[in-house]
Amino acid sequence: MARVAGLTQENVKPKGVDSQNSSAEAEDFARALAVHLHCTIAATGAIDFITDGTNEIRLANGSPLMARVTAVGCSLSALVGAFVGIERDAFLATQSALAIYGVAGEMAGEIAIRPGSFRTAFIDALDAIGPDDLQTRLRVIAA
Repeated sequence: MARVAGLTQENVKPKGVDSQNSSAEAEDFARALAVHLHCTIAATGAIDFITDGTNEIRLANGSPLMARVTAVGCSLSALVGAFVGIERDAFLATQSALAIYGVAGEMAGEIAIRPGSFRTAFIDALDAIGPDDLQTRLRVIAA
């Protein structure tokens, strides 16, 4: 999508969950893409970065097991789409979806020991997560 928009960066090597770049390395590129396309961009990793080119936030929740389960990233995209469908502010919708996803991943990672058990625990955590979980667990990283 970035190349279609006319943006390139030689040192960005996206490969889905196997990306060779950290989310921190992708921040400048994400900002530029968000400004160019007038949209919200999320770069996920150990620290998730969300920007609309003006506003930005970093969230530090989740589990390393999330990268070892097929379709976790794809289902996050679907969740973001669902949130954007009910919240007019795409930046708020995206950060809300990533916050819930990250906290649920963290909750699941506390009880799972391998990718198979994580998958089930993650689905259960998404079902069980509530406002108190977000209030006590969400870690926002200052810029």
